[in-house]
Amino acid sequence: MKIQPAIVCLVGIAALVALIAACGNDDTPVAPSTDAPPRGAEAEPETSGGPRKLAPQRRIELPKVAPLGDNAALGVLRTAVEDPVADEGTRAGLLYLIDAGDSAAAVNAVQPLLAQEGGEYDDPDEAGLALEVLLASGDASATADALALAEWAIAEEDVSPSIPQALARVEGDEQERAEKLLIQIATEGDGENEGLVAAQVLAERRVAAAAKSFIEIAFDTENREDRLRATAVAGLLALGHDRAQQAVESLLASEPGDEAIQGLAVPDLVEAVPVIARLVTRGAAEGDATFEFEAACYALTTIYRDRDDRTAARDQINAWLDEDSTLADDASTYALWMLGDRATTPQIIEILTREIVSTANHDFEIAINLLDEIARRGAANDPLYRPAVDAAAQVALDAETTARPGQADRLLRLNAAAAHAYLKAK
Repeated sequence: MKIQPAIVCLVGIAALVALIAACGNDDTPVAPSTDAPPRGAEAEPETSGGPRKLAPQRRIELPKVAPLGDNAALGVLRTAVEDPVADEGTRAGLLYLIDAGDSAAAVNAVQPLLAQEGGEYDDPDEAGLALEVLLASGDASATADALALAEWAIAEEDVSPSIPQALARVEGDEQERAEKLLIQIATEGDGENEGLVAAQVLAERRVAAAAKSFIEIAFDTENREDRLRATAVAGLLALGHDRAQQAVESLLASEPGDEAIQGLAVPDLVEAVPVIARLVTRGAAEGDATFEFEAACYALTTIYRDRDDRTAARDQINAWLDEDSTLADDASTYALWMLGDRATTPQIIEILTREIVSTANHDFEIAINLLDEIARRGAANDPLYRPAVDAAAQVALDAETTARPGQADRLLRLNAAAAHAYLKAK
């Protein structure tokens, strides 16, 4: 199969992340009305005809639950952070609390993570998370502690992802100092963990001082992972650096996998789209572009989500599907919907319902992303999505779910994402 990348209108630069959820009539999935949306409903007229139809699946129903209320939703979020640890689930729950207006609960929850002995934090990783939460809540006094922790961790070669995440929250007079530390972490850190986080922050911010670090990483084919190298390439493209195209060709020459596409996914970086298209085309020429296509769908969502020219991204995805309809899957449906194609709403509802009902068999990543987008749009009270929001916030553990390692924590995060979506519609 041969896929030709669609020519995409390119311009601009900016932005950051979050995602949406589902519904039913009498708790069963239904298509959206073609009439004008009711008051409080999501208004999104854009459409590109929807993704290619997938094979029909067994009809499933959402569990019957009581409608969420404010206190219940806040209770779900607080439960999700009762025993905070430095992982993505806890971090999301804490940031949800802050975004929902309950900074005090988030700040109180992380106080144990700041415990020290002999002038050093008991757990630097957990301290980094706590300091990020303090900074996100508006406590600028945590800036000095975040910078000091980063400097100590670099010196001790004990940097974890929570530390660059905290540095990314530093603003004002100390932002330049924080960015210098991020550059050091990106250059010296683990390319699958803290180094990647730091490089992503620098690329998204278009930090000019990071150009030297981006060049070092981008051209290091021996020691750097594909995703980190691609993020450095994205940084050079974002800066309009004169070595950006050379870095692109170096990356492509090393025949990277779909992780390179993930690394190129920087908000508003339309300059990365032709590179992504070349990687998908290469995968197709080799006989199977499944992984590249899925990564490209997510990448285009990140790049275009806040832009006015989202039609260009939808056209690119549909061009790939025109070449090979077997590529159609949840990722393409999700991407088209995220990029404004309202015709995909019935399939999105089905995807969300399926993940909520089958708690033992899904990692909830796509459901959480969808619920995050509902929160971003303030659309949880839309009749299309409200049943799924209520159900996702209240779906509980069962024996089968508990038996899968880590699934209980993933379910807590699903609960929290739904509660956050509900509260953001208030």
